[in-house]
Amino acid sequence: MRVSKGLTIATIALAAACGAKQEAPAPPSRATIAIKYAAGDLEIREAPRDDASLMTTYKTGESVSILAEQGDWSEIKISFEKSGWAKSANLAANKADVGSTADQIRFRVAPEPVTQPGVRGVIVLEATVNVHGDVTGVKTLENTTGRKDIESLTVESLRKAKFYPLLQGGKAEQFVYEYTATF
Repeated sequence: MRVSKGLTIATIALAAACGAKQEAPAPPSRATIAIKYAAGDLEIREAPRDDASLMTTYKTGESVSILAEQGDWSEIKISFEKSGWAKSANLAANKADVGSTADQIRFRVAPEPVTQPGVRGVIVLEATVNVHGDVTGVKTLENTTGRKDIESLTVESLRKAKFYPLLQGGKAEQFVYEYTATF
């Protein structure tokens, strides 16, 4: 059997093509629009929704690359090929703003003010705050208003507050905060 020269060259070329590795083109690189910092534990979700699947969590103070912003959400670069979404309110522009210090305890979400016309006095509360900045307990230290209903409303308002975590040596710590409401 005789093989033609043209067929032999085509067979060799086909064999070489089959053996060569085909590399997929790299995805286009997206430019970072900002660098920000996790202000507390930062949950990264698959989509800009609270009910989207959790992909990962960044710790307080970690830097993140912002790829885009959409409403109350920021798209975070996780790796070269992956990104996810975090609430923009949980990001700080400066590393110095990522937490509270012993000298300056700061609210992420302040308590709603309780008002009642004609009520005079003060209510002093003590809040226990966990490492994530959540209020885990509240007790009354003083109530000169004479009104238990106003005290209850003030306690409930403080329970809903959120703090920036207290950072000691770069680590988040539980703390106690004294809150005074003046009427």
